[in-house]
Amino acid sequence: MISILAAVGYVGTSEIVSSSKNQKLVSDVSTLNRSIDAYIASGGDPSSLKDPASVLNALKANRVNNSNAVGLVGAKLDPRINIETQSAADAKSDDLRVYWSSTTNRFYTTSEGDAPGIKRFFLDESLAEVDFGEQKQSYLFKYASEDSWIWDFEETRAPTRAAATLAVKTVPESTTPPDPVGPTNPGPEVISTLQPPEVSRESGTYSYAEFNQPVTLTNPNISGASDVFYSVDYANWQLYTAPFLVSPGSRVSAQAIAKTTNYESSPRVDKSYEAKIEQLRAPIISPDRTTFGFFFGRTINVTLIEPNDPGISVLEYRIGGDPWQSYEGEFKVNRSDYPSGVLIQARSVSLNPYYLSSTTSLRTLSLETAEIDGGSVGSFSDPTGESLLTTNLVTGQASDYFEWGRDYFTSSEINNWYYGNASSAPALDKAWLNYSGNSFESVSGGTRFEVGSLEYHNGTIVANTGATAIKLGVDLNLDIDGLAATTSFDFNLDLINVPNAFNSSDLWADADYVKLANPVADNTIVLNGVEFQFRIEFGETTSDGLSYFDEFYVLEGKEASTKVYGTLVEIGSLDFND
Repeated sequence: MISILAAVGYVGTSEIVSSSKNQKLVSDVSTLNRSIDAYIASGGDPSSLKDPASVLNALKANRVNNSNAVGLVGAKLDPRINIETQSAADAKSDDLRVYWSSTTNRFYTTSEGDAPGIKRFFLDESLAEVDFGEQKQSYLFKYASEDSWIWDFEETRAPTRAAATLAVKTVPESTTPPDPVGPTNPGPEVISTLQPPEVSRESGTYSYAEFNQPVTLTNPNISGASDVFYSVDYANWQLYTAPFLVSPGSRVSAQAIAKTTNYESSPRVDKSYEAKIEQLRAPIISPDRTTFGFFFGRTINVTLIEPNDPGISVLEYRIGGDPWQSYEGEFKVNRSDYPSGVLIQARSVSLNPYYLSSTTSLRTLSLETAEIDGGSVGSFSDPTGESLLTTNLVTGQASDYFEWGRDYFTSSEINNWYYGNASSAPALDKAWLNYSGNSFESVSGGTRFEVGSLEYHNGTIVANTGATAIKLGVDLNLDIDGLAATTSFDFNLDLINVPNAFNSSDLWADADYVKLANPVADNTIVLNGVEFQFRIEFGETTSDGLSYFDEFYVLEGKEASTKVYGTLVEIGSLDFND
């Protein structure tokens, strides 16, 4: 109890508002009122106390006739307690102040009133040695001094506190409002517990986007009775003045703090908020067209649309099998770089721990194909060979038929090689090639089509009379989407003459063959600004032949044919016609 009496000067701020002067004033008043309760319980009568100074003096006085008194017999208040009164300017503000109510025998706090109230209570060391005198008090009970009972009983009326009633002020219709209640008429004391603030968002798990919506605190109590204070993540408490944002994982605490002693502060309310992990939405790939044109519109402009909120992700894309790259804005894709069409991929990459990166969007950019009609003819020219090369072609001559090798022995060869016995020499025949052209229609660009056929006779010729290479010219008459063109493509053929082993169990070991030195022609063709190259390959053969794309084998002494396939391959634009 002695600690209570001395607590006014030392009381700190509450857990809610450690630095609030208002909270300290409310706490001081609560302590003083408890001292008044102790004063009354010890037989004191506060009904004659009309102002704060007389109340404090009464609480500081010692009482007499207390030898057999029940309860505390000393002063109820530290003698150093003093008051500071508001100035006239302070009284006109809405600062919290303290008045004494002689009706309820209580101190109370309010922010209203015209007369200056108590601004603060403080310890005044100059009062430490002041004698506040003695006070005679009557008692309901005392320890027995005249009777054999525990205490003597006296017919003394106990001081009472006025009944708690609500005061209602009525303003006459034709008059001005009455003067507000002053410090000598504070009204009755009504003590009740405040309701906690209402929080706009309940505890729970929300999407990250919902954390953009502020949290609002609503005070459900009557105006002027309390202020709302709040704390986020156990930080310092602060007065609520406006909605505020919270982050995922936050904890919000709020409390209504009483501004007068007529109320007790509310219970604290706590809310906690978590964010759920979500996956970002995939970006939208938006090309200005989905098909590369053949002669025109060969470049496509591509835009990525971000469907997610700004700041939580970045966009990345890649073209075909190229590396991923950051999206900085519209990009261009040219048919010349991707003559077979291309796949565009895009994704949203998370920058926020509460989101997962999106799935990958896909968009195929296809090709407009050209319709190619035409036909081909072919011719051989410029043969090269061994030291005694024998051929039907002379320098500068070209023909679709080419033969090489000598098919007879000279007499000296018979004498030297076969000892003059001609009947022991093998039968000879010339080797030859023949090219036949072919017509074609409705061929798509980049598609293989049959351009002609090649016949090969693997003859037996005299040594050193064979050819080792020949040039094949393939002349094409083309119509590509209405554009006519005639061009010739040259291919070098190597003629491989294999020495004969005459092994009956492996006839293919003696097979000679034709090899494409380069399946792609050295020259190209340009149509309407688009450059093309032409390549050929060997295809299906007859029974005595065998082909491997660029090689065509024929058994010794046999004849076979193979199909020749050509492909018109688009290289790209020489200039842009978009």
